Amino acid sequence: MKNEALISTSVVIRRATNCDAAQVQHLIAEVLAEYGLKFDLHGADHVLQDLEATYTNAGGLFSVAELEGKIIASVGLRRKRDGVFELEKMYVRAAARGQGLGRRLFEEAMTFAKAHHAARIELDTSSKLREAVAMYEKYRFKPKPDIEVARCDKSYYLDL
Repeated sequence: MKNEALISTSVVIRRATNCDAAQVQHLIAEVLAEYGLKFDLHGADHVLQDLEATYTNAGGLFSVAELEGKIIASVGLRRKRDGVFELEKMYVRAAARGQGLGRRLFEEAMTFAKAHHAARIELDTSSKLREAVAMYEKYRFKPKPDIEVARCDKSYYLDL
């Protein structure tokens, strides 16, 4: 319990810059490997090569949770088209799970989407990421048939 309190009070959530790209890539590769999924910087994860161009400068958001200079969680919200954002790259390092970081990052992304007049949020995920699937279903995301990311087997949307 002492460790949980330390994490929740010491974590800084902030917007990512390209200086964070290497740490973000490492975080995501680590979490994917934990679930038996492959990180692919030339495929599904190519968007992580330039966080600012892909997210911030394109009208989206990429945020990280940082503890003592180390990125321990991330979330991306990429503008797909008018009124539609893609929620992606939402990962929390194993040691930091259960502290509400995923929820905090998710809520920040939802606040951003609403402030930028989003009508819909879409996402693709893997059923192997059980905690993420449970969270999306808790927030009433609905299944959609078209999956755009090769390593994913579930696709959801939420109308705002």
